Amino acid sequence: MGIDHVSWRYAGASRIGTAHVALATPCQDAHAVATISDARGGPVLIAVVADGAGSAARSEIGAGLVCASVQAGIHRFVEAGGDLASCARAEAAAWLTAAHGAVLGYASSHDVDARELASTCLIVAAGPTAAVCVQIGDGAIVVDDGDGFAPVFWPQRGEYANTTSFLDAATIADAEFSIIARPLSRLAMFSDGIQMLALHYATRTAPATFYAGLFATLEAQGPGHSPSLDEALGHLLDRPSILQRTDDDRTLVLASRRPA
Repeated sequence: MGIDHVSWRYAGASRIGTAHVALATPCQDAHAVATISDARGGPVLIAVVADGAGSAARSEIGAGLVCASVQAGIHRFVEAGGDLASCARAEAAAWLTAAHGAVLGYASSHDVDARELASTCLIVAAGPTAAVCVQIGDGAIVVDDGDGFAPVFWPQRGEYANTTSFLDAATIADAEFSIIARPLSRLAMFSDGIQMLALHYATRTAPATFYAGLFATLEAQGPGHSPSLDEALGHLLDRPSILQRTDDDRTLVLASRRPA
């Protein structure tokens, strides 16, 4: 059976950072993962990760709105017969613009500044023959097709040290955009809370030691969403060895369609 006929397995978790616990503020990360079928019945994975700005008072709401809006936009695109292999940057910009519109709508109806809802945005839409990847801000998308793990983009940095870009009308035009013209077999997405663990900065690579065991566990599961692995990923992200390295919120999404 070719990999294009194998269903996705996927799991994800977002955990609150110790700094947020100390300040009694909520987890500002969000993620959304789902699978749908394309016009030919092939499996399409839609995964979105958003990390709310730490300085923004309601960024957890903005991150959730971004995930839901982008996922819905890609769903409509695929449902209407859209082909990921020929998806234009303008189409991805439309998903981001709609998400920004959802944020602006919330801000207007609740009489708050839209900047208080700021978040990053990482997107993967992976079909039977190609995948679309989009990124605004830090965190990363990592893929493995048998030749080793590699980040699709490097985390975006802002104008100043320790800053990044957030989704707004200006950054949509500068969003990272790539079509991977082959069927993906494995992917991971994560917020900046664990990027120091999941990326090797000196070589700009993704160390296999971080991912191999995670995917081995995922690929032992049945097809579709694995709630039990969601819980296991949450426990992993709460390990003391990780909390010693970061006090930020942490999100990790894993997906594979390698045959069991």
